[in-house]
Amino acid sequence: MYAINGKISSRQCFRLYVFDLMGIATLLLPPYLARLCGVDGIWAILIGVLLGALYLGYLGVVMNCMETDMCSYLKESCGSFCRYAVLLFVLLHSILTSAFCACVFANLIEHSLVKDVAYKLVLLLIVLVALYAVKGGIECRARVYEVVFWFVLIPYIAMMLASIRDFEPLYLQPLFQAEKADFLKGIYLVFLLQTPLFFSLFLVRDKDKKSGKNMKRTVLLSLIVSSAILLGSYILLLGNFGANALSHMRFPVITLMSTIQFDGNFLKRMDALMVAVWFFTLFALLNLHLHYAIEVTKEWSGKKKSKLIPSLLVAGAVYVVAYFLKNTQDALSLFLDYYSYIAVPLMLILPGILVIRNKKKVVSIALLLCLIAQLASCSATELEERCFPLMVAVDYDKKEDKVLYNTAMASTEKGIDKEMAKQMQGDSFLQSKKMYESQLSRQADYNHLKVMVFGMDILKNTDAYEQMLISLAKSEEFPRNTYVVVVDDIDRLFALGEELKVDLGTYLEEYLDHHEEKKTRMLTLSDLMDEIYNQSMIRFAPYLVVEKEQLLWGGYLPLTKEDVSEKNIYQLE
Repeated sequence: MYAINGKISSRQCFRLYVFDLMGIATLLLPPYLARLCGVDGIWAILIGVLLGALYLGYLGVVMNCMETDMCSYLKESCGSFCRYAVLLFVLLHSILTSAFCACVFANLIEHSLVKDVAYKLVLLLIVLVALYAVKGGIECRARVYEVVFWFVLIPYIAMMLASIRDFEPLYLQPLFQAEKADFLKGIYLVFLLQTPLFFSLFLVRDKDKKSGKNMKRTVLLSLIVSSAILLGSYILLLGNFGANALSHMRFPVITLMSTIQFDGNFLKRMDALMVAVWFFTLFALLNLHLHYAIEVTKEWSGKKKSKLIPSLLVAGAVYVVAYFLKNTQDALSLFLDYYSYIAVPLMLILPGILVIRNKKKVVSIALLLCLIAQLASCSATELEERCFPLMVAVDYDKKEDKVLYNTAMASTEKGIDKEMAKQMQGDSFLQSKKMYESQLSRQADYNHLKVMVFGMDILKNTDAYEQMLISLAKSEEFPRNTYVVVVDDIDRLFALGEELKVDLGTYLEEYLDHHEEKKTRMLTLSDLMDEIYNQSMIRFAPYLVVEKEQLLWGGYLPLTKEDVSEKNIYQLE
């Protein structure tokens, strides 16, 4: 269908596919990947791209078996039921994906440019413009993207390179810390965003085998280039924000561009100009699926000459679904669930089934890919079954000879998370932690932990303190880049948190990041865990005082094996 008039070149196809593959991936994938894998998202991208290349090879085998495009093969070699079933899936999938792209497009405009414009109007204009672009034909859009390709990518790459000056290598540590289930799910997320490759089956191929091989190489090259852009963007986002902050952002790549400083009034708002990158990429993906939805509708209805009625029906369906997604609480999760459990399995199985009578090799590859997808999507605890502590507080009760453990949960759109538990005490840090978690109705996920608070008494008990750090290092459950502070009275700190509009973890993190008396890099759990074994440096923890319902900076406390007391607190020069 890309080459109905025979005028689409390999170069134009390459540029279209680069835009199709990089848009959603660079805009929406990084926060999800950081939430699941943290720094190990780098490896998830590399493995996900390898699976994408294998999938493309599998589609190449299928194309060799069909020796024509998908629609022609369905009509010539498959029964009516099989033909209409496949066409129905392609139609529904194209409408849903077009609607999601339109929804993200409208949200991006509302978020970055015109906040007060009605969503209905913006969405209507997007759908109408996309419909007009489809009417112009695939060759018209291919030539447009051929022209704008470098005008879009060169500024984007330049902005990414400009962000290197704020790159913090420390944020790329630690590696190999992600849980197996979360890492596999991250790989699967990367792979499922490469499913536009499925539509290469609809490319009209020349009878000459050389042309077919050139087309496959073109699509493979576009996969490599778009994946390199995604990988570079993710590394820069990690280096500028860190995995924890990145996981809470909505459009982090746009936020990154807004942090880059340029001289001159015009260049200071380059981030607004760079939003056009995702205008083009989202519009390309929207048009890809809208085009195939209209073509399948024409095939279904038998009205190949008339485009008006099928186009209006498809555009109306896209608008309605996009409007529904806007009013859905978490449209992205819904979209990813659809892809994970319906779209990707069908895209893996259907091509092989269509040629099952002729080529056993196709079936073997399909079964292998399905097995990988199943392993990647299973056994992970769903987000709804987790709660997210953003602060952990540990102290020691000298009278009871017990270690005390408490947390402050993540905030939600409706306020503080209702998942609460009372402070617990045990003979060790690990025991009190387990007793605390046993009260929770959901699994505690510490991947987003921001701050760990110590009381003075836990630091004075050297054995309990060292056993706690050894337990943390062995379990690898807490992020190593979590800030560490000492507070004079943890009970008063929690009382202060009840008056805040945000959770204590976020409040403390912002307090530490922006306090004017900060003299050095903030202490992290990684520093303390390493020092337990190295014992070569004195670590200084910020000491905070809660007084008259205010949090005050008390100085720095050296954490040594000597007696820890307030007399040792001082300001670093």
